[in-house]
Amino acid sequence: MGVWGPGVFDNDLALDVKAGFRELIAAGYGPSAASQRAIQAFELGPDAESAPGWLALAVVQWDTGRVTEDVQAHGLAALRSDDPSVWDESGLASRRRAVVEATLAKLGTAPGPPTNVRAPILAQSPYSPGEVIGFRLQNGIAVAIWAMRNEVHDGLVFTDVNTYFQLVGFWEDDLPDTETIIGTDPTRIQNVGGVPYVLEFILRLPQHAVGPAWTTIATRPFPSHREVGNYRVIKLGSKVKAAAAFDDYLTYCYDHQVGA
Repeated sequence: MGVWGPGVFDNDLALDVKAGFRELIAAGYGPSAASQRAIQAFELGPDAESAPGWLALAVVQWDTGRVTEDVQAHGLAALRSDDPSVWDESGLASRRRAVVEATLAKLGTAPGPPTNVRAPILAQSPYSPGEVIGFRLQNGIAVAIWAMRNEVHDGLVFTDVNTYFQLVGFWEDDLPDTETIIGTDPTRIQNVGGVPYVLEFILRLPQHAVGPAWTTIATRPFPSHREVGNYRVIKLGSKVKAAAAFDDYLTYCYDHQVGA
């Protein structure tokens, strides 16, 4: 389990429990059914490793106005057995104590009425690994990107499907043939510090990356040795604004490519 801070949700298990409970509520589950499903899915038990999950479930119940007596009891027990001294070495013990005290006080009060919990906004990529995609910038430059792989994240109810892409390069006129594109070393972009990097990215709401601006040219297996592993997230916004947002981002990359 990854842990990066002293907060209630500053660990992988807590975030997963929170997201899972909210998914279930958004899908129409009641508090008890949603809680039991989350407890089973994340295997929460009496062991110490489950404490962050119980605490997260108790807090997200409280935050959404859907508490159950058993989960609240487990959450309070996790707080009372918490040992902030494990944070001494990192210098965060005082912050952890503050988190524990504040959360104890919070769970000791009555929650508000049930809140409106909406379904998460999901990534539903229309692209498959290996697709070579062309995009035309407003300045007339042709761009080629290559779909490296898809990543599927199964929640307790909903599923995210995202595609990881690599920017292959820019061409002043039309794109060359497929074999020339995939045989081209990826263009390197200079960041604000002048350090070059290969642009690999996922799209926020990739389902909006469709229409006349995007053209699948061919499909070729993406060689694993090309993948650098330094990913960025490009926000596309609404479907209407997606092409313009992508154009702005890639135009910046074109203007800052190494050797430009």
